[in-house]
Amino acid sequence: MDELINFLLVWCLLAVLVGVLAGTVNACAPRKPGDSLWGPQRVRAAPWRLMDAALAAVVFVGLDYVGATLFGVRSQERVLAASLRGETQCEAAAGMPGGGFGPILPLLRSAATYALEAADQARRQVWAVAVTRPIQFVALLLLFTVVAGGRSYQLSLTLRRWPRVLLAAYLVWLVITPLAKVVFWLLLQIETPKDHPVDTLLRFSDTLDSWFLVLFTVLISAPLLEELLFRGFAQQIMVNSPEVADLTLLAVLIGIIVSGTTQVWEEGSLRSGWPIVLLIGTGAGYLGFERLMQRWLPRPGAARAIYATSVLFALVHSSQWPTPIPLFFLSLGLGYLGYRTQSLLGPLVVHSLFNLTTIAELYSARLLD
Repeated sequence: MDELINFLLVWCLLAVLVGVLAGTVNACAPRKPGDSLWGPQRVRAAPWRLMDAALAAVVFVGLDYVGATLFGVRSQERVLAASLRGETQCEAAAGMPGGGFGPILPLLRSAATYALEAADQARRQVWAVAVTRPIQFVALLLLFTVVAGGRSYQLSLTLRRWPRVLLAAYLVWLVITPLAKVVFWLLLQIETPKDHPVDTLLRFSDTLDSWFLVLFTVLISAPLLEELLFRGFAQQIMVNSPEVADLTLLAVLIGIIVSGTTQVWEEGSLRSGWPIVLLIGTGAGYLGFERLMQRWLPRPGAARAIYATSVLFALVHSSQWPTPIPLFFLSLGLGYLGYRTQSLLGPLVVHSLFNLTTIAELYSARLLD
């Protein structure tokens, strides 16, 4: 409950500050008569083919792997194994199991070693994302435009009607952020999610340079790349070709089933319950979402495209975010905003504000402690 109260305080403060800014900009900007908040619903042509999507996946995953390798990023399991090896080596070097505190000291040393390893890995992960995401953004932008022959406006890279887009983005953030937070809080009542690298880094290294690194990563670097890839590219393809959305969702569901089955086979149980929730909810809500959104998204297949993109968005974040379910709801808002405004400016602003809310929560929680 303290987390919800902390969130409400942060959310209310940001709502006032950002609302005043967005309202002032919108009031001062010139506007044509009859210009609505969302603008007319239209769909831009998506010139990209399946090969372009495959190349984008290779670029994204390949540069991620290169960045993780260069910065020495390791999985949580490997960090734990390294800490246990370090603790064992300390015992062997000392030639004793800890004297009278034999059963306790090894556990303390192991926990301390693991904490240091986890903090170091968190810094490496954040650095890898901060450096790799801008490179991926430029590489994918060149792929979509120069190689594939697309135009920047087809990726929704436009500032047309930007004051109205900013106001629409503010309203979407105002609604979608509390929704995602409530879903996250409800999931906390069921299971304890793993820590995010940003949270781990700031917990063990609460310094000025760490904060600058985190702010650049979560407010600029990561949102830029993710909005270009998901809202600018993937969603545009699925809106123009709804069958691609169907195939994407089917592939995601199969991936969840295979991943969960592998975990149960190797470890005897699932590490987390979110795959089951996502699997059941995704299958049940896919067609229902299109019918529910028919009034606001009359183009056939548009709602399915936003839904499939959101499932994919959540799944991509499953390895780092504590639990990807809230990000699915966030992505629904981002997808709707991007489709209606035909601009990445709105989703980028909402994405950054959502991350800023989370960072502000962490900071205020440390001040209260």
